[in-house]
Amino acid sequence: MDNEDIGAKKANMTINDSNSGEKKTGECEKRVGAGDVNGALLAYLGDAQLELCVRRRLVTSGGKLGALNAKADGMVSAKAQCRALEILMPLFTEEEKSAYNRGKNIHTNNIPKSVSALEYRKATGLEAVFGYLCIIGDTERIEYLVGVGFFGEQNQSG
Repeated sequence: MDNEDIGAKKANMTINDSNSGEKKTGECEKRVGAGDVNGALLAYLGDAQLELCVRRRLVTSGGKLGALNAKADGMVSAKAQCRALEILMPLFTEEEKSAYNRGKNIHTNNIPKSVSALEYRKATGLEAVFGYLCIIGDTERIEYLVGVGFFGEQNQSG
C-alpha cells in the first residue's frame, strides 16, 4: 500500500546541534501515511464514514426521522455490508484490497450474535476500505462505492 501523506504527528526528539555540539530536545512533526494506520483504526474510522455517508443520502431523500434511522441501521449492518462487499470487491483497487485485508484480518472477541465470525470479518474489512479512503481524502470514491454497493446505483467504473 502506498504511504499517502495524511498529516503530522508530534514526536519528541533529541538532536545534536552541528554548530555547538550540544544536544537539543524538542518536538518535531513526523508525517503519517495511510500505511501507518492499523486495520482496526481504519475500520473504526470507516464505520463512522459509512454511517455518515448513508445517513446524508437518506436525509436528502426525505422521510420521517424514525423511518430514516431504521433504514440507515439496516443499510449499515454487518449483513448489509457483506451484501455490498459482493458487489464492490471486483471494483477495488490494489490499495483498497490491501486496506480490506488489513481490516478483515484483525482479531476481536466482540462479534455480535446476529452475524457469523466470517460475516463480521468481511464487514470490518469493508469498513477499513472506507477508513482508508477517508484518510487519503478520496470522498468522491467513497460516495461512488456507497452509491453502487448500498444504493444500487450503476457501476460506471469509478
